Amino acid sequence: NDFIGAEKGYNPFAQDNFWLQHCLWGFRRKATEVIANLRSFLDQLHGLGCRHFLVSDLPFTSAVPALKVARVAKVDKRGQWLNDRLGEMLEDFRASCEHGRVDVGHVREVPALNSLIAECDHRSKVKKMFVSDRFHPTDETHRRLAQAVASKVPIVG
Repeated sequence: NDFIGAEKGYNPFAQDNFWLQHCLWGFRRKATEVIANLRSFLDQLHGLGCRHFLVSDLPFTSAVPALKVARVAKVDKRGQWLNDRLGEMLEDFRASCEHGRVDVGHVREVPALNSLIAECDHRSKVKKMFVSDRFHPTDETHRRLAQAVASKVPIVG
């Protein structure tokens, strides 16, 4: 499950797919569900033998042009809360797998994205960092984000 309804083709009329509710008055409930789904996914991967995990923040931030208007709904504060819960879940996952030796990395994508946006001297440059939906980063932005966080990712092996 996600906030904006990708799983149901972004159809706001599909049952339980009203993204505005998920981002506003139903935020904590939906965020808790998203974190639980991520945890379940990690548990399943661990059960299949995976031992190295790298999980990125959820980019719930006004740095994303499509979410800029959501500043009035405290999107940045909500995003920080969400990613703090994600960090707690990852710590809990790591602790629960203690005997199975796992490596868990948490990529702080939001600060990296905020830094990239801050480097732009004009709004038109920010727009070019995202595809036409103004929500998803371009390949170039993904590349720059990867470079920004690469030095913070431990090398295993």
